[in-house]
Formats: sequence, structure tokens, C-alpha cells
Amino acid sequence: MSETSDRDFVPSSPKAAENGGESVGRPKIPFEAKHWSLLALCLIPAGFLCLSGAPERLPVIHLCMLAIGLLAIGIERVPRRPRASEILLLAAPAALCILNLLYRNGFLFAVNQLAIPLLSATALFSLAGIGEEPPLSCRAFVWTALESLRGLFCHWALPFRVLWRGVAAQNRAKIGVAFLSVVFCVPVLALVVLLLADADAVFWETLTGLFSGEGPAWPHVLRVALTVVVALMFFSWLTVLRMPKRDRRASSTGLSIPAMFPAILLPMLNVVYALFTYIQFSNLFGGAAHAAMAGGYAEYARSGFFQLVLVAGINLIVLAVAIHASRGPWMRTMSALLIAATAVLLVSAFWRMRLYILAFGMTVLRALTLWGMIAIAALLIIAAIALFVRRFAAVSAALACLIVLWVGLNAVDLDARIVSYNVDAYLSGQLETIDADYLRTLNGGEEALSRLE
Repeated sequence: MSETSDRDFVPSSPKAAENGGESVGRPKIPFEAKHWSLLALCLIPAGFLCLSGAPERLPVIHLCMLAIGLLAIGIERVPRRPRASEILLLAAPAALCILNLLYRNGFLFAVNQLAIPLLSATALFSLAGIGEEPPLSCRAFVWTALESLRGLFCHWALPFRVLWRGVAAQNRAKIGVAFLSVVFCVPVLALVVLLLADADAVFWETLTGLFSGEGPAWPHVLRVALTVVVALMFFSWLTVLRMPKRDRRASSTGLSIPAMFPAILLPMLNVVYALFTYIQFSNLFGGAAHAAMAGGYAEYARSGFFQLVLVAGINLIVLAVAIHASRGPWMRTMSALLIAATAVLLVSAFWRMRLYILAFGMTVLRALTLWGMIAIAALLIIAAIALFVRRFAAVSAALACLIVLWVGLNAVDLDARIVSYNVDAYLSGQLETIDADYLRTLNGGEEALSRLE
């Protein structure tokens, strides 16, 4: 089979097919010997996924796919020097894979199985030059997710089309005759099998055991077949990376937000937050005992942190809308007041969470809440900069900050730190009780609990 005949053209009309398959508006997909090698490489992560059946090997699969994706880009075009955003998007999933192999926090591991492919695909699409948006943007992540889902299925039949075109024209008629022969032979074969099964009960039991999935080799056959299917899906996605960049034109303009909406909402929010700030300084931070609180100061102080973190997140959305709509003096003043009020919310939430942890210990959920407070505080700083620096790339900075913070959270070995904190606090007398059953569900919990004996 010559390399010239292995070019894949998908005719979009009979007229295009008559012209040799050169269809207007449909990109040409090259398929040569090196692409067969690429398809063979896709069997490696597919085999890890389907044959091993071990979830802890998922980071290895992600690393394999990232390496194969870089190879797929390299065999099609001359690699260029990656930008800083692309380096971050490549380094982050690689670091998350390595950290997942070292530490096994159940929640972080599960979230990373979505975060790692999304970050890797965004970086590879940008390196391949087919991304429609800057890599560190919300639209880029959404476009990458949708394009990746489409790419898993849109080119899976490409190797079969290449093989079909490689068959000589005079042999295609023979293949058609063979196919029709098989179609006519199946009813005859089925009739013979049914007659034999009716004649011999052991023969019938053997057949039913084989095709019911109870045969000893049947699960292995299914896994091998699934490996081939998954490898074709991986290769289909890699084909999207190899395709030439389509000529895209902006079909829609950016979202326009009326400035009146945040101009009315911000003052109303600031009035509510002014009252809330007064209450925090009068009761929570000062420890006032005269407040009419259910359960007294301790119960009051240790409640409401999740709600406050959620409100702080809502404030970030309002700030983003306000900054996008207008940066006039009035809007900047109201936005600055909202940033200050959100900072008070975060301090209040942190104070409550601190008292709660001191009383009941640390858990994964409480640790994630603390991480969320740190992330919101960093985003508030970015919003404050964007408020007064007009050309500041706030969205890219925010996404980069969140990626770095997420990698940092994975790097601290969260389970081990939670277990160590609770055991140390209990031994020092800070915690009156310790939830040993919960700690045993975390990595390293059994070893740390042995210190209590």
C-alpha cells in the first residue's frame, strides 16, 4: 500500500466523490505508516484501562495519553516553543498524575480523573494550533470538553476506511460476494446448530455456557474487544490533533452586560454587608456574650461557615459581572466596597471554621473548605487588580491561580496531614474525643491510630 493512496478524503457529495474525493470545506486527514504506529501506541493506555481493571493505574494512563498526544503533534508539524500558559497546562496534569501515584486521597483522586484530561486536552489543542480561544480562558475549557467528546467518536472508523481503499478495485466485488454469501449462510448454520442442540443436551449446555458469559475465556475476549474499541476512540481523538486548523470566523460578538444591573445590585449588597460586618465585629470577633444567639457564643461561632463561603463565591461572580460591564468611578467604588465586605466574610468564615476544627477536629470536607477560602481570597486580590488595571488579563490569572492552588492541595498529602493533626490534638488534650472510624478510612489512618494504644 503506497503512502499516496492512504490519504483520507471524506466526500461530502457525489460530485465531490467524482472529483477524487476533494470535498469543499472538509479537511484532508493524512494517514501513512507512522499513523499505524500511532494507532498501535494507543493500545498501550487502552490495555492498561481495560485489561488491568485497577483504578490506581489511571494516572499512568493519563501520562501515556499526554505523551502520545505530544507525539501525535510532533509527527504532523514542526513543534514551536510553548507559551507560558501552555507550559502550565502541561505541567499541571503531569504533576497531578505523579502526586496521585504517591498519595491516594479518595476525593482528590476522583476529581483529578476529570481535571487531568481537561487540562491535558486544552494544552494539546493549543499546541496543535486548533484551539479557538486562548488556553487559559473559560471558553477554551468548554470548547475543549465538547471537542474532545466529539473527537472520541468522529474518526474511529478512519483505519477501516483506509484499509477498504487499499483493496484493489477488482477485489471489492469479490468482497461483496463473500459478504452476501455469509448473510445467506447464517440461517443455514443456525438451523443446523438448533437441530444438533435438540439432539444432544450436553451440546446445548456447552453452547449456552459459552454465549451466556459463563465460559472461562469469555471475560478475556470481552476485555480484548473493549481494548480495541477504546484504542480506536483514543486514536480518533488524536486525529483531531493532527487535522489542519479550520478557517474559523467569529460568528458572535462578546457578551454584553447592561451596566445598570450591577450598578443597582452593588449598593444593595453593600448595605446588607455593612450590617453583617457590624454584627461580626460586635459579636463574633469580640466574643460578646450579650448577643441573642441560639446555643450561646460557642454554637454561634462554630456555625455558618459553609454558607459564608458560598456567599463569598456569589460575590466573586457579581464582581466579575460588574468589572465586565463598566469601570467608571461609581462602579469601581461599589466594587471596592464589595471586595472589602467579601474579605470580612472570609475572615468570619475562617474564624468559625477555626473554632469548629479546634472543637471537633479536621476532616477532608473542612480542609477543602479552608482551601476554598484561600482560593477565594486569591481571586479577590485578582479582582482588585483588574478593577484598577484596565489591561490586566484577570480570567487567565484567575485560572492559572486556581490550577496552581489545586496542584498544591494535591501535593500536601491531605489524608496524612488530617490524620496526624487529629491524633496530635487528641494526645495533647486539645480534642476531647477522636473519630477513630473516620480516620481509618483515610490513608495512613491505621498507623497513626496505633500511637493511641
